[in-house]
Amino acid sequence: MRESAHGHGTDNRVWILNRADGALVGSFGGNGHYAGQLHWIDSIAMDSKGNVYTGEVEDGKRIQKFVPVSGEQRSTS
Repeated sequence: MRESAHGHGTDNRVWILNRADGALVGSFGGNGHYAGQLHWIDSIAMDSKGNVYTGEVEDGKRIQKFVPVSGEQRSTS
């Protein structure tokens, strides 16, 4: 697996980093309580298929599964 995922509770995003050099590959999430949005990420895990699981605390107390989607590389600049 070339990437790793890191959650950040205060900005409610998951950041995808290249394992080899730590370069930012992408991110997803954003504050909210709807599917795909995150609120106070407490834990994060990635399985062997690249699926990302996030756990949240506070009111929602839920776990979400995010499945990787292949597509065109986009510039982050």
